[in-house]
Formats: sequence, C-alpha cells, structure tokens
Amino acid sequence: LCADASLPINSYMAFVDLALPSLVERSLAIDQVRSLLDRSAALEASIFMLCPGSTKEGFEISELRKYMIEALAKCATHAESIGIVLAFENIDYPPWRPLHGKGTDCREICDAVNSPALRLICDVCASLFVGENPIDILRIMEPYLVNVHIKNSRPIMPHERVLRYRKTDSGLKLTGTVLDGGLVNVPEVLDELKRINYDGYLLIEYQGESDPRAALK
Repeated sequence: LCADASLPINSYMAFVDLALPSLVERSLAIDQVRSLLDRSAALEASIFMLCPGSTKEGFEISELRKYMIEALAKCATHAESIGIVLAFENIDYPPWRPLHGKGTDCREICDAVNSPALRLICDVCASLFVGENPIDILRIMEPYLVNVHIKNSRPIMPHERVLRYRKTDSGLKLTGTVLDGGLVNVPEVLDELKRINYDGYLLIEYQGESDPRAALK
C-alpha cells in the first residue's frame, strides 16, 4: 500500500519488554527484537521504534533498568549490523513511564548503551505526565534525537466526562485534544526544532475523541 501511494515507511514500532529479571526470558525477548529489526529492514524502514521496559512488582526501577540496558546493547549491535536505527521514546504509558518516561532517563540509557545505532524519539506531550517542560526535554534528548512526536493534552474540566484520559505523576487528569488546544505550546516546539536544526520526521499523534478523518479536515 505504501509503495502504491509513493509513501516511504519511516519507522516500524513494537512493544517488547526487555526489563526482565530472568536471563532466559530476556534472551527470548532479545531474539524477538532482532526479528523485528530484520522485519523493519525488509520494509525499508530506517527506524525501528521499541518500547523496551515495563515495571514489575517486587523489583527496583534501577535493577530493571540495568536488565533493559544490557538487552538494548545486544539489540543495538544487531541493528547496527543491518543498518537500522533502534529508537525509543520518553513514554507516558504508566507501566512503562518509570523506566523511560523522562528525557533524562532516556538520555542516561543511551549514554550507558553507547551505541551509534541506539537513538531517541521525543514525545513532547509525554513530558507533561512527568512534570517536565517540552522544550527542556528536546534539549536534553537532542544529541540522540532521530524522530519527534507531536500531540497535545489538556486538563479535564470539573464534572466533564471523557472516554480517554491519563493521570500525570502528580495526579492531574489529562485528555487528548487538538494540537493548538492543550498545554503544549506547539509553535514554541517547532521553533526549538528549527533552532537545533532538526531535519527529521514529525509524527502527529491524533488524541481526540471523534473520527480522525473528520478532524483532519
């Protein structure tokens, strides 16, 4: 379909938990990522986006992050060998947020892996859920930045009922909205991307409640 429409596939994405205490399970997960990297190459996607780590009851975040970094290093070696960029984002999904939800977390993970094949995707709106400023995280993640996701969220009004919402670390309930209707100042984000000479793709994530086809009009 993409070929028929002359559309390049910029990235391919999957959730694979690498923050696994069991060496056997971690090895299986690494093999799964390697297979997905091969699929990305077959699709001629330049980036494989991975969500690589979830929290687990009874384990410290630092311990789980150590397992994840060890596994990411092995996955990055394979990515480099086939010419694919392996990337992950500062994620706002609650079970994964403690491991790589902040810009500083993401940069420290990349520093630890120290591979030219491991890079970062900045979700500017996800910063709201961990108390970070969108401009600040762009600057923190800039050395590893290969992709940027743009979306917006707003606080839920008193007595308002919405189908989809997510709590910030401080307990504030946010729901998705149009790009110019939330807490992220999108023009400021675009200005910052120009300042740092970012020349990659912008992925717009639709967060509204209505049919996205109608919203695009």
